[in-house]
Amino acid sequence: ITSYAEILSTSANEMSDEQRVMFAQKIFRASKMMDTLIKDVLKLSEMSMAAHSDEPVAIEDVLQECLSMLDSDIERTSAQIEIQTPLPTIKANRTLLVQIFSNLLGNAIKFTRKDEPPKVNIFVGKTADLCEIHVKDCGIGIPERYHQSIFKMFERASTNTDTAGTGIGLAVVKRAVERLGGNIFVQSKVGEGSDFIVQLHCEIPQAEEISVAH
Repeated sequence: ITSYAEILSTSANEMSDEQRVMFAQKIFRASKMMDTLIKDVLKLSEMSMAAHSDEPVAIEDVLQECLSMLDSDIERTSAQIEIQTPLPTIKANRTLLVQIFSNLLGNAIKFTRKDEPPKVNIFVGKTADLCEIHVKDCGIGIPERYHQSIFKMFERASTNTDTAGTGIGLAVVKRAVERLGGNIFVQSKVGEGSDFIVQLHCEIPQAEEISVAH
């Protein structure tokens, strides 16, 4: 930002209108990226300070809140989000759950195959002691060598500038899941989409039905 601003301040009179606009746009994009980076770092630090809570939280309600937050992105991309119910109600910090699933849904919408609307399926499985909440997409997929590193700070599996991010979102998700005493991992192949699996301690209702959320 400083470099671009210095060029404008010292050489603007020698530039064409197009060049001045170009440098102004570079300053704007750089400042937006810095703003996003600062906010993401703050989110990450907040995860460590989030209070433990025994508040009953319905995962389905959390997902509906996340869909509302992402409504403009869903509309813009014509994303298809399917939620298979029932989903569990757990005792947890609601803010952390919203942070987890808004990030996962946002990524599923963002990292889609070119010229295809995003398709995301959310459903629950169960292991011996945990329930597993799957956020499965049909997007670009993640190379196997990145399956562990994408949950680290500033690590990204994509170099596509059209879907640029700070590389902090999944670190925030992992920190939040661990704060809830759970675990997260991904199953993915390039070109075949990704399945992010959040493991939490919870009970699954017995009734079964399927509903399309958006």
